[in-house]
Amino acid sequence: MARPRKPAPRAAPHATTGAVDLGTLPQHIGYVLRRTQVAIFQHIIRAMASLDVRPGQFSVLTVIGANPGLKQTAISEALGIRRANLVAMVNELEHRGWVRRAAIVGDRRAQGLRLTGKGRTALARLKALAATHERTVTRLISAREKNDLMRLLRRISEAAV
Repeated sequence: MARPRKPAPRAAPHATTGAVDLGTLPQHIGYVLRRTQVAIFQHIIRAMASLDVRPGQFSVLTVIGANPGLKQTAISEALGIRRANLVAMVNELEHRGWVRRAAIVGDRRAQGLRLTGKGRTALARLKALAATHERTVTRLISAREKNDLMRLLRRISEAAV
């Protein structure tokens, strides 16, 4: 049984003026990205609360759905999730009946992950919630601006490594 979670607190507004002088912070891309990330995560947490799913779990379900039979280590590396954290997450998803472990042919030690029928149904619902969330958080920018933003963020991400 999933443990109850407290609703995520709402983020403070993206203040650049007001009672607190943030100095040069609003000119730092890391600061603005972090504030944006917090606001977006809080919104998606609220959006997926009806299914008691967190963003990390949604990511794991999405990757398993797109790559049936993938090993946990590959998922861990692809998503940048520590192996111990991923094991706990997969255990919970398995307990919910959404994911099952299955032996990989030719590798007795490894197990691949697959969605169950219940997991595919849950993922379909989650993808619909995520699509609504995406439209909500990008409603103030055009499709072209969103594509440009995604391209620029990927470029920054790749350069920062």
